Amino acid sequence: MKTRRLFAAVAAATALTTLLAACGGGGSDDSGDGPQEVKVGALPILDVAALHLGIQEGLFEDEGLKLSVENAQGGAAIIPAVLQGDTPIGFSNVTSLLIARSKGLPVQIIAPASASTGEPGKDFAAVVVNEDSDIESAADLAGATVAINTLNNISDTVIRETVRKDGLADHGVGD
Repeated sequence: MKTRRLFAAVAAATALTTLLAACGGGGSDDSGDGPQEVKVGALPILDVAALHLGIQEGLFEDEGLKLSVENAQGGAAIIPAVLQGDTPIGFSNVTSLLIARSKGLPVQIIAPASASTGEPGKDFAAVVVNEDSDIESAADLAGATVAINTLNNISDTVIRETVRKDGLADHGVGD
């Protein structure tokens, strides 16, 4: 497969971010001698490799934390788990967090987790098609099916906005 960038901003917009529910909860109240157990909502992607390495190397336990990772399908799916207290902290994406905040949900960005170069061809994120595809731009998506991992995330938002800018929203693309 070769990657085709619909526009350079897609990579810049994919900076993933950690989140924390402002309402708190979900953490252990145990103040015993052992490490505090904490569930972390995450995605099964390369960006969270440092989290897994830190667990494997005992770095969190050295700080009094015993982390367990609960994988989700996408950043948007982690937000409800954080809000319900299932995981007091999660790894999400900026777009899902901004959507949640715009709906009045009490989530808070606490630290950036990864960043993008914003340079086509030098980034980790892209909209991809098969090598023999005729799709060269967003305009070529008319009549095509676009797969994303979850709604209300960066992929969903970028595809919808890109086709809207190309005037395709009126033709059922991005709906």
